[in-house]
Amino acid sequence: PAETPRILQTMYLNKTSDDSVSRLGIALHQDTHYIPNEPNTLLACWIALTDTDESNGGLFVVPGSHRGPLLAEDITIDEANHLAWEMVHKMRERDGTEWEQPFHSVDVTAAGFDESEAVALRVPAGSAVFFSGMTVHGSYANNSAEPRRAFATHYMDGGSWVSRCDLQSHLS
Repeated sequence: PAETPRILQTMYLNKTSDDSVSRLGIALHQDTHYIPNEPNTLLACWIALTDTDESNGGLFVVPGSHRGPLLAEDITIDEANHLAWEMVHKMRERDGTEWEQPFHSVDVTAAGFDESEAVALRVPAGSAVFFSGMTVHGSYANNSAEPRRAFATHYMDGGSWVSRCDLQSHLS
């Protein structure tokens, strides 16, 4: 039986309308690349705080992708539209085994996934989109005169294990 869901992280996503790096989007990815968990029960709730669509860097999703496997990924290559980054996270398994693992901005299209399958969503302010950690999604740069603001929460079943130590504090 499922246990009480646990919130892993929340994120305020303020995509500006200027020429700064904060106007960039996140390449098509699956959240499970960033938040490995077992069993995989990862879910996201993305809430639009402003009206969002393709013009202001709104959300794109690939319908039905939540039923597929974890896709091959590569580092983000379209730096004109997508943020590129790298960092190392401390990881820990249930048995206490620890290691450090490099993470980078993921782009499943760089590994051969067909970007044309993605559909732009129109999400009015105050509306929410829910999707699993396996759903292929992302966004592009904000090319409008207005900021695009959203709030995202990642959560999972309380019986699942998340390997990233920075997120494990929510499991105790």
